[in-house]
Amino acid sequence: MKKDSIGVLFLLIAIGWVSCMGESEEKTNYQRYGVAALQPAPALYTTDGEMEHIITSSAMDTLADLKDGDCFLLQFRANLFNYAEGEAVDADIHSIEPIAAWTLEGTEAQLPDTTFVNVAEDTALIRTVQFFSPAIAKSQLIRNRLFLQLTLNDRRETQQENYIFQYNPAVVAEQNGRRIYDLYLRAERREANDSLIGKWIQTEALVLDQLIREAGEAEKQIGNDSLHIRLNYPTGFSLDSTLVRWASANVYSIVL
Repeated sequence: MKKDSIGVLFLLIAIGWVSCMGESEEKTNYQRYGVAALQPAPALYTTDGEMEHIITSSAMDTLADLKDGDCFLLQFRANLFNYAEGEAVDADIHSIEPIAAWTLEGTEAQLPDTTFVNVAEDTALIRTVQFFSPAIAKSQLIRNRLFLQLTLNDRRETQQENYIFQYNPAVVAEQNGRRIYDLYLRAERREANDSLIGKWIQTEALVLDQLIREAGEAEKQIGNDSLHIRLNYPTGFSLDSTLVRWASANVYSIVL
């Protein structure tokens, strides 16, 4: 009787082990950000926050004018288990929504620019300013694109925004022994005629190719292993409504 019990026990363990193996082979649904790469074959790079995954799908053939570095919000089904980093995985893409990408521009101007809207000179300009707050702690960096959730203070249903993303490469702040590059993001909205819908959360992608390449190399040369950036953004008008107030998000570090 005892031998029969032991045999049953081992049988149950074996069944459970095979069952687990079967589960690891099954596909799972995911929602992630993705960045397109066309070489050596069209693919999308994604991440779970720790490991980068590369997925391929015939659905990419339907994307018109696809370019390297294009950004998307993806819903797909795939088996991402037991794949080594850098190995492409075939996926069933359910939806692929473009995300606007804004390239960081170098400037010699003094930043922040508190006078980009001067209501005293043109009261119509006040309606074109879009204030927002970034969720830097929730951001993800994929192939030098920083996916960033923004909460727009108020938004019209069909409006569009144009973001101006700048930094002065000659200015580097020193704080607690770290060299910090200040980046400045502001938005102008193209006014729509429909009604306000209140606060709105959306994702934008910030293109950091040049910054990571140039500033990253400068940091490596002086012995640093990380690039520290700080995002600055306008939060509202001054009390007399003639200037714009700015705020700073927490420092975000990129391992080089």
